[in-house]
Amino acid sequence: LEQFMSQNDVFISYAHIDNDPFSWVSGFHIALEKLLKQKSNKHATVWRDPQMNRSEAFDQKIFEELSQSLTLVSI
Repeated sequence: LEQFMSQNDVFISYAHIDNDPFSWVSGFHIALEKLLKQKSNKHATVWRDPQMNRSEAFDQKIFEELSQSLTLVSI
């Protein structure tokens, strides 16, 4: 059963250009965490890629985080 434990409650998928110029995706991320905490009385883990370095294994990290998430929010 432990193999099915998720690390993230929510994975936010978005294009970095969508977060400019007003950083609305960042604001959505923060608001979503707060709302989930209010509704569940526990800390909710929301993951998104704020800005990965090009040198990082981008596809591998995204797949890893997505596979450990309960919910996907696609923007």
